[in-house]
Amino acid sequence: MQDVKAFVKHFPEHLSWRAKRESFRHEAFQYALWVPFALLSKQFGFLTLSYLFATWFVLGEAMLLYMHASKSKILRALRWWHVVGAIALGALFAGVPLRHTFGRFVLEYVFFGALVMACVFPLIPKDFRRDVPDMIYALGFLKKPALKKE
Repeated sequence: MQDVKAFVKHFPEHLSWRAKRESFRHEAFQYALWVPFALLSKQFGFLTLSYLFATWFVLGEAMLLYMHASKSKILRALRWWHVVGAIALGALFAGVPLRHTFGRFVLEYVFFGALVMACVFPLIPKDFRRDVPDMIYALGFLKKPALKKE
């Protein structure tokens, strides 16, 4: 059990250290590495897996841009329910993309992923949340912890 506690304590520190050291270009390249997997999966007929890899690429790059442009007033105001609401309204008025298409896969992945994260993140014990990325707080999945006055 102490090994688990040690891992929980060290992992967020490691991620923060790594995020500070990596450049935008390096991170963008890492997300782009999903593209060959998507193409290879599609070539072998695994469309759903191909869509998953392509979605990881698209959302990874979008997250990277969000993180680096988060000083923008518009992006600071963006919350998870805005994303879910925009998808729901778009699907209501423009229609849902056909099944077995990349658009439908991304729509479901983002819509249901945001809903699940909104339900699950508050249930995560506070010990695990010690070094959660600011993006999770900024998007409204968790409330920013109050600073302790000493």
